[in-house]
Amino acid sequence: MKDIKQPLPTHIQQIIDQLDGQIAQYKELIERLEFTKKMWIQHQPVESNIIMTNAPLTRETIRNFMKMYSQPTQTVKVIDILYPKKSEEEKGKLVKTLSVIFNQMAKEGEITIERKEGIKGNFYKWKK
Repeated sequence: MKDIKQPLPTHIQQIIDQLDGQIAQYKELIERLEFTKKMWIQHQPVESNIIMTNAPLTRETIRNFMKMYSQPTQTVKVIDILYPKKSEEEKGKLVKTLSVIFNQMAKEGEITIERKEGIKGNFYKWKK
């Protein structure tokens, strides 16, 4: 006698498919993290700061980012790098917050503010 498997109901199959998709995403993430770990062990960099995307927008996060990012940059570009999956509305709010953080850091001498001819907005560069 053969085992006859009946197909799952549609709504259950959809849930199973979604779970399979999420499992595949996590497996890919684990592979990337394992590779990163392997590279850290093999190459042992002298000094580094890891900036995680979607980390809280704090002065410390921006300080670490600016130390690593050697060229002058605008607030919009920093937000695009640190928060790639945020909506445009959320990015707009983050840009305003980052502008305040940049201005405070400039007053304290941590960064410099530059203007480039023909380009709207300020460019910020790590100074220390």
